[in-house]
Amino acid sequence: MNSISTSRIVLMLGGASLFITPAIYVVCFGTNLSDQQTTWAHFGTFFGGILNPIIAFLAILMLYQTLNTQIKEFKSSVEHLSAASDTAAKNLELAQEQRLDNETFTVLSNGEKQLTDLLFRVVSPEGSLNKLQIFHMCMEAQRTNGSLVASGSYIKFLEVAKSEGSFVWSYVYSLNEIVNNMFDILKEHKAKHPDKNSPTIAYYNNRLITIAPLLRDSGYISKSRYIEIKSLTSQHEKN
Repeated sequence: MNSISTSRIVLMLGGASLFITPAIYVVCFGTNLSDQQTTWAHFGTFFGGILNPIIAFLAILMLYQTLNTQIKEFKSSVEHLSAASDTAAKNLELAQEQRLDNETFTVLSNGEKQLTDLLFRVVSPEGSLNKLQIFHMCMEAQRTNGSLVASGSYIKFLEVAKSEGSFVWSYVYSLNEIVNNMFDILKEHKAKHPDKNSPTIAYYNNRLITIAPLLRDSGYISKSRYIEIKSLTSQHEKN
């Protein structure tokens, strides 16, 4: 029963009581008007004795209905606020996740720029006819990949790259730092988004795997680290 139906019933009962009570009095005591004060006092007591309990009951019924309606409205408001709070929390979480992803891509982009700059550094001895760059050494590392015979220039490059203090060493050392930092970021991103396949992430993964063989041959990264980098690239390709 809704609040409107209850209110109507209360009004009907109240109105009926106002009509029925005088009717009972007329049936029992007639319609003669008395000039005695005591008679009117009895008349008032009769009306009050019958109507007061009825009106009090109806008032309690209306109060109960009002409280019940307010409780329902309060519960509805709480549920609405709870749903709104959940939505806001999800939106905030998505916004924070998007912000972190944007920061991740910004850092990776900066790392890529540094890698590109280093890969085109000339490492051949001054006065050489061919200007060999680190990029060429990376290609040679991929070509040999531990099974083919390396060229003399690549073997010489590895020797110099391990010689601490040389400019070639500084280039390879910087490459190693950038590659490891980018790998850690990519690995964390993969852990957070295991089912997310991004062409940008795939590009950065492949970028690292082209440099990793040179770092492995130079002794800057271990074989296990090299396998980790290859594994991360393979996982992305599967997805």
